[in-house]
Amino acid sequence: MSIYRLNTTGFVSHLTASRSGFISRLLLLVLLAFTLRLHAAPKRTFRMSDKAKVEWKVQLRSKEFAEIRAKFNESGDHAAAAEEYERFFAESQKSLGTEHDLLVAIRKELAHHYKWLGELDKCEPLYDTNLEVSRKLHGERDRAVANALIDVAGLKASFGEYPQAEALYRKALAIYDKLAGNVVGSVAVLMGMSNCVSSLGEHEQAEGFLRRALRGIEKLKDGKGSQASAMIMDNLSYEYVLLGRLKEAEQFSKSQLDIWEAEMAKATRPSAHQALSQAILSEMFGAAASRPGPNALRPSLATGLFQHALVKDAQGEDAEAERLYQSALKLAEKHFGKEHRMP
Repeated sequence: MSIYRLNTTGFVSHLTASRSGFISRLLLLVLLAFTLRLHAAPKRTFRMSDKAKVEWKVQLRSKEFAEIRAKFNESGDHAAAAEEYERFFAESQKSLGTEHDLLVAIRKELAHHYKWLGELDKCEPLYDTNLEVSRKLHGERDRAVANALIDVAGLKASFGEYPQAEALYRKALAIYDKLAGNVVGSVAVLMGMSNCVSSLGEHEQAEGFLRRALRGIEKLKDGKGSQASAMIMDNLSYEYVLLGRLKEAEQFSKSQLDIWEAEMAKATRPSAHQALSQAILSEMFGAAASRPGPNALRPSLATGLFQHALVKDAQGEDAEAERLYQSALKLAEKHFGKEHRMP
């Protein structure tokens, strides 16, 4: 009996040992096979699609673009800004090609600084290219095309080509009129058109454009009493001086000056009034033209003082006119320097 139990126990022990060894060897073989297969398989690498690559580059470039604008919008160093934008544009064109909305924005900013430097000939190819690219990317009736038309029209006006400029402004206005709710764009065009016809001696027509622009602004929320309305009132006052309607000239001149002085007093706090004015300036001249803060308001206040001085001069109030002229000059020199040339 004991011998039987011994043999049975030995057999079970042997069987258990054999099964355990078999399982171990099986697991080892499976692991070895998996390792060999892993090494033999081709290495997989993450590959971005062409579209994803472009979007990634655009994000990087857009971030750098915003940083450059923030750097130079406050400094007012247009020569350094132009040099930096030239470099950035060349690099961006290599990575994005020639037809992209970001490149349109960079060209616009670069041209803005060229205008401040008086290098208008350099602006022309930039604006012409922007118009061509915007039409190709968006079609004929897009806001981007209207914006590009404003730039070309403004440059034509700077060259004294007022009839050609007015025709381009009218094309831009036709686009904006069909884009519901785009008051800011329409106002920018109307102000440009008023400048053109005024330069041709059509002051009543200029008044009509400005009145229409003022009505559009004052219908907007926060539009009444805004910096944007002050800009229009300043131009209206000037037209009324030229028309000999001095009472109306004084009315608008005093109103716009009150607005600028109030805005200067609260310039440390961003307001909806500032945002509206900056939107119009950006539409007309690019982001570099629309700088918030008290320093950016100095030229506007100086212009307002100058216009009010002009009205007082026309009314024969020489002493008051001289006081206002001197105040305007001091502000302008403080902001630009005595030798600075306005664009």
